Amino acid sequence: MRFGRDGSAPGEVNGVRLTARRRAVLAALAALPGPASAHAVHRRVRADGERIGLTGVYRLLAILADAGLAGVTKDGGGRHLFHLRDDSSHDHHLLCAGCGRAERVDAGCVLGWAESSAAAHGFRDVSVSIVLSGLCAGCGRTAEPGRSR
Repeated sequence: MRFGRDGSAPGEVNGVRLTARRRAVLAALAALPGPASAHAVHRRVRADGERIGLTGVYRLLAILADAGLAGVTKDGGGRHLFHLRDDSSHDHHLLCAGCGRAERVDAGCVLGWAESSAAAHGFRDVSVSIVLSGLCAGCGRTAEPGRSR
């Protein structure tokens, strides 16, 4: 069963029952412009009319991430950012250290290198974690050369 970007799917997805609150969190992730903090997700869910606390949102984000429905990345400060997963493939983002803007990127060449390197050394079932950060064009215009914010 495929999950729609609008947060609506009947029954179960990836072994997780889609309760009303889980659908509300998924809908909030779909509505946000990119990876967002749990606080931002909480604000969006509350703005959409759901009565839920921040702790509940954290718990639901963890369940959805474990099921592969939500992705998690970290910003430059180590803060967890959550986003809706579009598919089951690897999911990587380029994050602006200045404003927090996030762009999804294709990391296929890095993943291929990781798999071949692992195989060359007799490893398998290798996990890959890639964090790309820098300054977007808007923030780069205002920063001094050679210095990040």
